[in-house]
Amino acid sequence: MRRRRGALLAAPLAVGLLLAACSGKGGGSPVSGGTLKVSVRDLGSLDPATTTGGGGPLVVAQLFDSLTKIDPSTGRAKSSAASSWTVSADGLTWTFTIAPATFHDGTPVTAADFKAAFDRIAAKATGSEIAFQLEAVHGFHAAKIDGTASGLDGVQAVDATTLKIVLDRPFDELPVFLADPSLAPLPKAMIANPALLQSQPVGNGPFKMAGPRTPDKVMLERFDGHAGHKAYLDKVEVDLNGDATQAWRDFLAKRTDVAEVPSDAIADSAGKAGTGGFTPRWAALYYGLNLHSPVFVKGTLRLAVSLAIDRKHIADSVFGGTKEPATAIIPRGVRGFQEGLCPVCEQNQDRARQLIQETFGNKPPELIIDHIDAPTSQDVATSVAADLKDVGINAALRAHKSGDYLKFLQSGQAEIIELGWISDVPSPDAYLEHQLGGDSVDNHTGYGDAKFDSLIDKARAASDETARLDFYRQAEAQSYAAMPLIPIVFYRNHIGVADRVHGLLVDGAGIFDAAQVWVDHS
Repeated sequence: MRRRRGALLAAPLAVGLLLAACSGKGGGSPVSGGTLKVSVRDLGSLDPATTTGGGGPLVVAQLFDSLTKIDPSTGRAKSSAASSWTVSADGLTWTFTIAPATFHDGTPVTAADFKAAFDRIAAKATGSEIAFQLEAVHGFHAAKIDGTASGLDGVQAVDATTLKIVLDRPFDELPVFLADPSLAPLPKAMIANPALLQSQPVGNGPFKMAGPRTPDKVMLERFDGHAGHKAYLDKVEVDLNGDATQAWRDFLAKRTDVAEVPSDAIADSAGKAGTGGFTPRWAALYYGLNLHSPVFVKGTLRLAVSLAIDRKHIADSVFGGTKEPATAIIPRGVRGFQEGLCPVCEQNQDRARQLIQETFGNKPPELIIDHIDAPTSQDVATSVAADLKDVGINAALRAHKSGDYLKFLQSGQAEIIELGWISDVPSPDAYLEHQLGGDSVDNHTGYGDAKFDSLIDKARAASDETARLDFYRQAEAQSYAAMPLIPIVFYRNHIGVADRVHGLLVDGAGIFDAAQVWVDHS
């Protein structure tokens, strides 16, 4: 799977308010000391530019501070490595003041370190999908797409404490995207020898590496020189365990403090897994309709397909209750989510039959559902095909290997397509513009609507948060008239947190801030 501002998932993920209440029982004042033991399925790369999976981003988030971070109570950006920022009246020039801080090796953090890291991420040769977080920055296309520039012209280190970012277009969600943990500064030693990022990266975050990583473990220790909040924990031990069932057994036996709850154990996990790890995921599964296909010329068919689908059955039976029925394009937990915004996102087969009969009489077209060649994807497609048959539409299934799927989507040969989408930050822009924008390379439905694009532009240029989210909601509502993208299920985190652990909150990207965590260790 690719991690970026909005990323197409190769297959469905295995895994309100933005965050749940604090984990652990009781409460009291935080205490210092102790080790938090975390079990993950993968560790992956510790290089912020190329980190993937679950374990890598979790570790990166503890080792590095980005310019901003997400406020868990609001989903908005707040200060982190940048103490403050301003934006010009035209919304194109952002100026960030870098707070006094040092890297783990004692060297000072400067604006030039952010410039060097951003240029490295944006360079085409790096192959970083994180680069798309910087898509609005002047010079992005030359660096990332054309490969004709070695860095971003729009990122400038004015002096040691001033970083200027110039955009090609107004984008008031920029501070939210800059909160991505991967958009962190790198000291000169790491830039000069990037191999060190895989073994013992040096960052500016609340924890530092206690030693080189091993194939199955990363050990972190508190960085007492951290400029921001000092961590309570002495250490964080991140262990690789690819067997979720065994990791859950270790959790129940109190050999680890944080572990994924396997799908077959979720129903019985109440009272055992805490609450801080059961949170909305910033991800959703959709079915897209290729509007360039002759079969979908009539909009009533697109509405009928959405009305036919039993999302609750898919969430409960196909996914075993690990997902929830999707009621919108913007997932629950993301700023801008609004319940009930989609008028045809709940099953109503009687209405679907009526639309089909009025449009096609007794001769509705036959459809093809294209999906990833994976068991869960197959099951979802089978369920959707059964729902369509119930309203009088026959649909054949066509499976594709995950490595070939994106190329197939780009061929324009699909009719109904499986689309999964994830974002590392809680912004509605990632779900709307990327999937449905008229100029987006990730728009696989062929949707193009001038009013939708205009509303997205207005949202991006709105400095007022309330007005901005309202424009995004209007754009989402506009898309439902054509129904190019059908929401199926929202994802959730299911991560067990031991009773002795306090202050741990898993965000929609599946990571948490270990600096806010303390443990009972008496």
